[in-house]
Amino acid sequence: MTSMWKAQNASLKRPQNTMLIDTFTSPPTAPTYNLRPNFTLLRQVNSLLLCCLLGAGSHMRYLSQARGEQVARRVFPEATLVRPAPMFGFEDNLLLKLASVLNLFTANNMQETFWPVHSIDVGAALEKLLYDDSTTGQTFELYGPKQYSMGQIAAMVDKEIFKQRRHINVPKRILKPIASVLNRALWWHTISADEVEREFMDQIIDPTAKTFKDLGIEPGDIADFTYHYLQGFRSQNYYDLPPATEKEKREDKKYIHVLDEL
Repeated sequence: MTSMWKAQNASLKRPQNTMLIDTFTSPPTAPTYNLRPNFTLLRQVNSLLLCCLLGAGSHMRYLSQARGEQVARRVFPEATLVRPAPMFGFEDNLLLKLASVLNLFTANNMQETFWPVHSIDVGAALEKLLYDDSTTGQTFELYGPKQYSMGQIAAMVDKEIFKQRRHINVPKRILKPIASVLNRALWWHTISADEVEREFMDQIIDPTAKTFKDLGIEPGDIADFTYHYLQGFRSQNYYDLPPATEKEKREDKKYIHVLDEL
């Protein structure tokens, strides 16, 4: 038993470099800490929900995830494919990231566009898909009701927390290699080369995929939840101020602020 335990531990400690495409498509060959699916066990489950990424099926982008969908469908034809858009909610990587002072460098002037979706709505959709046998073998794309650019959401966040976060644009050819080095050198997450690359990818919706509407769910708009999730970033002077009313939002749009044109 001791020798077997040592052998297993030795195999776990040996790092293995794999291609990104192998992570999504190759069955495991050793007890390592990767997340590749065990397709032998996959054939024994009654239903399968595979969460990928919005736009995974589009041409020449997110090809590794698209290949993973193809392999899953080949092994488990009844699999339900779910492609959520970037999500916001508690401890998310969108609103909280934009509200943080650490989100400083960008490469595309925050011009990338997508349909942010509430994590609560995605959870409700997954619950319905799990218990509805009529959805097996179908593809669902879960995205919010409105399209935003990252810059628009950043401005929304700044207004909600009553602070002006700085964002410095660095050319992609400079920021991407620096991000790659930081991601390898530091044990905590800062920025990665893949995140820089994705700043230049607008999200594409598959018109043939089913959506929230087919599940009877009306997704919420991110503008209605910024106060709820960002109040903790306010200073004590503004902490108790209520969120802006619809009338105040309409009045604010009538004026062009000097800072908006800088």
